[in-house]
Amino acid sequence: MQTISQDGSGNNAVQITGDGNSVTISCGGIVLFLQAKHSLKREPRSDLDLLRPETRLLKILGRESEMASLTAWVDDPRPVLARGIIGRAGSGKTRLAIELCDVAAEHGWRAGFLDSGDLQAFVEAQRTAMWPQHTPILVVVDYAARRARALNAWLQSLARRADPARPRLRLLLLERHATPGEGWWEELSRLHGSDDSLYDLLEPSEPMSLPPISAIEQRRALLGGVMNAWCRLNGKPVMVPPAAGADPQFDHRLTDPLLAAEPLHLLMAGLVAAKHGLATLLSLGRLDLAIELACWERDRLTRLASDRGINEKLLLHLVACITLCRGVERSELRALIDEERAVLPYERGIERDPLAEALVNALPAQGEHGSLRYNGLQPDIIGETFGLLVLTTNPDLDQMALIDRCRERAPARTAQQLVLTIQDFARPAAELVTSTPSLRRPEARLPQAWLGEGNPALHWLDHLVAGTGDLERLMTISDQMPRYTLLLGERAMLILHRITEVVRELAAARPDAFRPDLAM
Repeated sequence: MQTISQDGSGNNAVQITGDGNSVTISCGGIVLFLQAKHSLKREPRSDLDLLRPETRLLKILGRESEMASLTAWVDDPRPVLARGIIGRAGSGKTRLAIELCDVAAEHGWRAGFLDSGDLQAFVEAQRTAMWPQHTPILVVVDYAARRARALNAWLQSLARRADPARPRLRLLLLERHATPGEGWWEELSRLHGSDDSLYDLLEPSEPMSLPPISAIEQRRALLGGVMNAWCRLNGKPVMVPPAAGADPQFDHRLTDPLLAAEPLHLLMAGLVAAKHGLATLLSLGRLDLAIELACWERDRLTRLASDRGINEKLLLHLVACITLCRGVERSELRALIDEERAVLPYERGIERDPLAEALVNALPAQGEHGSLRYNGLQPDIIGETFGLLVLTTNPDLDQMALIDRCRERAPARTAQQLVLTIQDFARPAAELVTSTPSLRRPEARLPQAWLGEGNPALHWLDHLVAGTGDLERLMTISDQMPRYTLLLGERAMLILHRITEVVRELAAARPDAFRPDLAM
């Protein structure tokens, strides 16, 4: 059932509506859509579904103090507050936010993840609008770096209002990284003029790092839970990890601080062990697990193609493209199929409608303001690895031409996917791969070649940036780039160099209207 809250009238009011699965915030004809991920729990259909935070497969473990802190933050009597949470990929940020949305919704809040809509235009429209005072709202912004400038404008607008005009609003900002004094958090908290009231809305003033799951038995419980779920999904006898004290070597591996920092690593390890046996449990690095699970997905899609009589190489390519673009609207799906099949030399099983039906069957979907959107493969690390696996091993593909097509379709999302891929493969090799993978797939050696400068995503991002003349888009990419390794810092500097080039080009073309000193 849909409900509506509104104070004021016409273009001078903010409306908040919801139907249980989504929340809509509108003002002056500008609409933001929030996805109520806490209400989307469903039975898993594939192995990867077991890893998606929206599935909420297991009870959240090891986050009691974080949940208590976030609940107190939501309940704080101050009208508007924003908080940042940072943690490496797979640390559980999204799952924690989903749990908070569920708790907030039970207490009468509208809650959801900012999904789509023109945030910058909405910020402008709501500057003088009345918000419904009796409809508190929690907005989660995942991958917040790409929206830092618009969020800064929103916070500035809210900070300057008199208290009675402020909405009951919480902004929870999730990101993998934040570097003091630079990057997206600096941009988000930037002051314009001498008014520093924006700082009053940041609670706390710096992003909070998500701590590791320190309790060994909680890590063991995560492993056991996902192993049990995989066995049930696949009709296999239930398998559990060794009990405490039964296997001292396993107990020692379970103390690895990398496992504590990344619950997703534990879950991936549990899936692989449930299929291949306890001997593999915790013996593989993060990327070893990711390539194995990407191969599972490749094999699943290959079977689907065979069952439906469509070209398996083209189906794999299309899924990799959609993942690279971080999803596709249903209305755009057939155009994407037509464009990609036109540039690849496949002749059998390339009819558009059967391919579209297979993609609809294969990909996770979400409703979006009356339409459907098909997402790429998730979690991120598996989608990224699948993309590298499929796209770099296809001799028929012009990789840079593909990046050009993806830049035309979804420039911001493609850049985001490349940045995330670079982040995940830029960490020290000892954190990511084992020297002798115990699973004997030929593909098991590929991640070693994708580390550091060998990562194709680096060269794809270089190509995308070099061909981008949009200043705002380049600055958004720059905000997303972390600088915590030499490799990432060098790429960040190259992007800044490209920004400088574009600023000079704009200033030369419009010297009276464009002042380079005000562009940065």
